[in-house]
Amino acid sequence: MLKFAGFAVQAAALLAAAYMLVTVFMVVARAFAGAFERTGRRLLGGLMADAAEYKEFRSNVLAAFDGRKNRMVYVEDEQVDWAMRMVSEGDVRWAPPLGGQRAIMLSIGWTGGAGAPRAPELKKPDLARGQFLDALRRSTLVSGRWAADALSAVPGGPAEMWAGCPRGDVLLWLASWADVDRRPIVAAVCAAVRPVLGYVPISEDRPKTAIETAEAWAGRKEGVTVASVEEAGKAAYAARCALRASVRSSPSAMAAAEAAQYVALVALRDPAAVDAVDAVYAAADAASADPILAAGLTGVADAPVRGLVRTAYMAFVADVVRKQIPWSVVEAALRKQVMA
Repeated sequence: MLKFAGFAVQAAALLAAAYMLVTVFMVVARAFAGAFERTGRRLLGGLMADAAEYKEFRSNVLAAFDGRKNRMVYVEDEQVDWAMRMVSEGDVRWAPPLGGQRAIMLSIGWTGGAGAPRAPELKKPDLARGQFLDALRRSTLVSGRWAADALSAVPGGPAEMWAGCPRGDVLLWLASWADVDRRPIVAAVCAAVRPVLGYVPISEDRPKTAIETAEAWAGRKEGVTVASVEEAGKAAYAARCALRASVRSSPSAMAAAEAAQYVALVALRDPAAVDAVDAVYAAADAASADPILAAGLTGVADAPVRGLVRTAYMAFVADVVRKQIPWSVVEAALRKQVMA
């Protein structure tokens, strides 16, 4: 009996404690519910107020364009978010700031006159150095890693690499890999090879004809086709063989004829990178094999001097390539390669 009484007392104590906990929980829950309700009402009221203000702003802007009496609306700083929302929804478009204002909106249908403000173009993200070099190294085109290693020695991003690279062979390879239009590449190679045509005997004009034909094709001269370039290239190859067979031919003359032959191949074969590089290599060989030029530098026509001449010729080619192919052209082509 005593045990039962003790158990009853303990049970009653537990029930009382549970009742107290439930009571406290309900009080706290009601307090939080009230707070959440008040906060929710404030938030909802704020959202409703914002929606109403935006609706009024949008209505006023569109009314300003009604009847085409106004072509633009100035936007205050606190209205920029609303204005951007209208732009995203296609109601209006941006125009450049005028008179110190942060922004202006123009009606969609207004084209304006020659001096009318225009919406600015979106700035494209810069090509990242690492992303660019990685894309080069992953290239399936021969010598991708070689070109990447050469360009990585030039500081800066891709634009700075293009502007500062002293190697024309690398720039020609890069232009071809980026899939720049073939004609400016051919024009660049022709300009790079032309200086060594002077090593070819005057009586042998086939290498010069090959260069001139390729230049005409690159310049879209009427009547000059790829077949014309191919025929001139074959003639340049025949001249190269004839010069090689002649005991009176100099190494520079043979290398110059070889360069002219490769120029024609740049227009004919895809990818053009290998033939373009071979063309300028042959031209550099023609220049570096000239004993008069080598002796004019140091007085001794030795191998180290020929190496210096070759290096200098590649720097000349680099300047020629940059003149014929602006960075903007290369960048547009590169984005398709790197961003793909």
